[in-house]
Amino acid sequence: MQVTVELPDEVARRIAEKQPDLTRAVLEAIAIEAVRDRVISTGKAAEMLGVSRNTMDGILKRAQVYLDYSPEDLQRDRESHRQLGI
Repeated sequence: MQVTVELPDEVARRIAEKQPDLTRAVLEAIAIEAVRDRVISTGKAAEMLGVSRNTMDGILKRAQVYLDYSPEDLQRDRESHRQLGI
């Protein structure tokens, strides 16, 4: 889907000062908010932006979006690693 966004010139200019590729800035903002709102997964956001999961994690960290990882998740991961011998 293609979406057109109209921004006031002043806003576009100020955003472009920090990120010259305005289209990319808008796409990243949408991906970040979609992950924050649990609309899409981190993996889907990475795919949307054409970046690795590690890069996406960095993008989310800079935006102060942290993934939920409970003690129960840690325990499940530890058990999986134990079973796999890693």
